[in-house]
Amino acid sequence: KPGCGFEEVAERIARYPEVESVYLMSGTYDLSVIVKGHTFQEVAMFVAKELSTVESVTATATHFVLRR
Repeated sequence: KPGCGFEEVAERIARYPEVESVYLMSGTYDLSVIVKGHTFQEVAMFVAKELSTVESVTATATHFVLRR
């Protein structure tokens, strides 16, 4: 929805089963979303088809954990 606040957007994003956590950030971006998937492709498809289509999401930047 246009004009909705960070809390509403974060709550909507947090409902996806792939989302482990959502953090309100200061700095370059507003929200940090931790997504879990079995493969890089699975995560990338979630971001492209679900997360990036959420109204009020104007851009995404995806980073993968390579080693823990």
